[in-house]
Amino acid sequence: MKKVWETEEWKKLKEHVQYAKKLHLRELLRDETRNMELCISFDSMTKRNIFFDYSRQNVTHETMQRLFELAKTCRLNEKIKALSSGEKINATENRSVLHMALRAKKGSTFTTDGKDVMIDVHSVLDRIASFTENVRTGKWLGASGKVLTNVVSIGIGGSYLGPEFLA
Repeated sequence: MKKVWETEEWKKLKEHVQYAKKLHLRELLRDETRNMELCISFDSMTKRNIFFDYSRQNVTHETMQRLFELAKTCRLNEKIKALSSGEKINATENRSVLHMALRAKKGSTFTTDGKDVMIDVHSVLDRIASFTENVRTGKWLGASGKVLTNVVSIGIGGSYLGPEFLA
């Protein structure tokens, strides 16, 4: 399969961006029909209503169509389904990507290799919660015996989970 930047849809989108850059958002926002067309909402897998307002971006109906065409060419829907079904999409490590399992509620199911990983995931999340509570309350002390006041979190791969648990 071609790289995304090698597709015709990418080239067309890139060409369109040159046009869109010349548009001013103030002018675009005056078009009520455009504004309404660029607002969408739907119920997510978590049963929460999600609202997207693209009207506040420097895009047109044509921009969105080109983005949708690119997504279709890249088989984005298939890739999202593979991600959410626990398929091994991490080709480097030949394993599932568990981002969705990390954010799922206790009691939900996320299966990979025929195993529900949620018990393991929430076990780790519970240990993180315990660690952070012990640091915040001063129950755990540093090597010097003093209360920890600063924590340096070094993550891998840009995960949001590490910085989030410190907040």
